Amino acid sequence: MCGLLDTRLSIASIAVQSGYPNSANFNRQFRSLKHMTPLQYRKACTASPAAGRILWLRTSLVKPRPGRL
Repeated sequence: MCGLLDTRLSIASIAVQSGYPNSANFNRQFRSLKHMTPLQYRKACTASPAAGRILWLRTSLVKPRPGRL
């Protein structure tokens, strides 16, 4: 997740560096795990670092919904 919060990198660049063939696949997988898009996550975390840590913990504890990838 550190690269996602590095605002110098685009989400598309992070997707490719993470091994996804395109940003759509990365966004879909990220949304299934965190229940928000990578951009929404980035904005929430950069708005308030403390809120970002809480958000990360809260969304890390949420289990993916069955049948949704």
